[in-house]
Amino acid sequence: MYGEQMVRMLRAVDLLSTPAGATKQELADHLGVDKRTVQRLLGLLNGAGYAGPLVLEDYRPVGPAAKLQAARAYLHSLTIS
Repeated sequence: MYGEQMVRMLRAVDLLSTPAGATKQELADHLGVDKRTVQRLLGLLNGAGYAGPLVLEDYRPVGPAAKLQAARAYLHSLTIS
């Protein structure tokens, strides 16, 4: 059980590390779980000190909003902890 959770966490971090980030639904689909499980997983990642890009709720911005999100994610990835 613990090993499965660790694999999910690593897969989530992998998806979140892309410049576009991910919505909670995309994470759920990618991991094969429901959105409630994604919420718990994000809480675990946060508790472990993961400071990755923000997770979008249930929409993906388009146009200038998408560019702004990508820029924020990139700048966030450059932040030194």
